[in-house]
Amino acid sequence: MVLEFSYTDKGFHQHFVEQFLADKDVGERVFRPSSRGLHYLTLTVKVFNGLYVHKDIIEDGKNLKDISSMLDLGKTLKIGDDIYKDLDEVGISTHLS
Repeated sequence: MVLEFSYTDKGFHQHFVEQFLADKDVGERVFRPSSRGLHYLTLTVKVFNGLYVHKDIIEDGKNLKDISSMLDLGKTLKIGDDIYKDLDEVGISTHLS
């Protein structure tokens, strides 16, 4: 699940996402902007009622010379040592380790 957001939306942080997922099924996921910067996303997965995992996603392959490309999704997405080509591929693989 990808929620619409604004990078200026200060309320779209961990606590908000956990509240949003509270009544959702186990396994539901939310991709959101990371507080680490424009090259990062955070994946939050509901693993049990009241238990959530937050994973940093590094976006690679952005054109650093074009400021507007900072708002586009990176060409590759990296979680730990694993590399993905899009959010669908990340969503299929559950990262709980």
